[in-house]
Amino acid sequence: MALATQWAAFTGLWYADMKATAAGWTPMWYSQYRFYLSILVGTCIIGTLAGTSYLGPSQSHSMALKELQQLRHERERRLKEERDTPVAPGEVGSVSGEEEGADAYVLIKHAPEKDKDKDKKKQEDNKE
Repeated sequence: MALATQWAAFTGLWYADMKATAAGWTPMWYSQYRFYLSILVGTCIIGTLAGTSYLGPSQSHSMALKELQQLRHERERRLKEERDTPVAPGEVGSVSGEEEGADAYVLIKHAPEKDKDKDKKKQEDNKE
């Protein structure tokens, strides 16, 4: 709509300049100069209008929009997986860094896993 309005305004100004030249307010060469300039600009505006209506704003960007939507869905899926997956599976504990001789005040470590065979043996003993 804006390009059509711009074309109409430019054509109206060309008509006003023709009348001003005929009245003697501008030099005679200005009318011819303005005529060719108006044809050039009008052709560009109408070409742009025709091109956008033929191609359409969504067709030129449809692949990019589709890829963008796919990337968003993939990112959402990954974020959901990351939220559901624990960062450090198992028991986690902290140890004083000074006791371990580290450059930190606190060290976070995995707690030693319990021996599963011992747990099963204890359960079997308790059943008997």
